[in-house]
Amino acid sequence: MSFNVRVFGYRGVRNIPRVSQQQFSGDSVDVLDEPYLWRQLLVVNGTVPPAFTIQLPDKSTLLRIEVPDNSAVRFEINPPGRNVAADGSSPRLVGDNNFGWGEGFALSLVDAASFA
Repeated sequence: MSFNVRVFGYRGVRNIPRVSQQQFSGDSVDVLDEPYLWRQLLVVNGTVPPAFTIQLPDKSTLLRIEVPDNSAVRFEINPPGRNVAADGSSPRLVGDNNFGWGEGFALSLVDAASFA
């Protein structure tokens, strides 16, 4: 059964400013630096990775992957010079997750249920 995975490229994260100068500043809260720079909707269906292309230059440094509820993918994030296709031995991903990203990177993902 196929499902959609949403992928977004972000510039990075930013700190939420303190509202009060008396607010403790040892901790900070980071949020995604909106708006995202690009997005793609990938249709995952079995063991063949869907096409994933980014228009260059890609200035994003953070990749957000949103896998729908009750679904899972196996994935590989490939920096330049690495070309590993996702398969049954790749890391498993569920839910919404953020990853480091850079220009020339590539994403490969497949339906985890195909490798039970």
